[in-house]
Amino acid sequence: ERIGKHYSAAGTNQVIGIRVNPGVGSGGFSSSTTGFSKTNVGGPTSSFGIWHDLLTDGTVPTMVDKYGLIVERIHTHIGSGSDPEIWQSVASRSLSFCKIWDTVTSCNLGGGYKVGRNPGEPTTDLQEIGAPVTNVFRDFATETGRELKLEIEPGTYLVANAGALVCTVQDK
Repeated sequence: ERIGKHYSAAGTNQVIGIRVNPGVGSGGFSSSTTGFSKTNVGGPTSSFGIWHDLLTDGTVPTMVDKYGLIVERIHTHIGSGSDPEIWQSVASRSLSFCKIWDTVTSCNLGGGYKVGRNPGEPTTDLQEIGAPVTNVFRDFATETGRELKLEIEPGTYLVANAGALVCTVQDK
């Protein structure tokens, strides 16, 4: 509401992105995909985005219309997990949010990818999670006639094992 009021007072059709908590997590502190995980810390009031129900119940779309905002990006965050089924599920859910506004040109599947740092710890297989996500984006394009840009956040995945700490411990 506050953002809408700010931009409507300026008299412009402000272009915005909306970060959505999809209510599903991968990785984090629980094996549950709907329980206590990094994504769902705090549930609807968490800092991981606007709770998904506020988009699907019309609350956010009403505010966007009320203040003349233009939504060009949907951004979701699911944690740093490696389960291909969850990635596919969140990609599908994220694209359902993109269908709300025909002005959306990009979808950010945020959260990162799991990097195994200890023996036996899994590392995300990008081919394994990428294939189902690719299919969901292709289906969206076929259904809507819109090819969205896919944005990802590889972050730690790219650099976690890229260096070593060399030091001397001094104990007095």
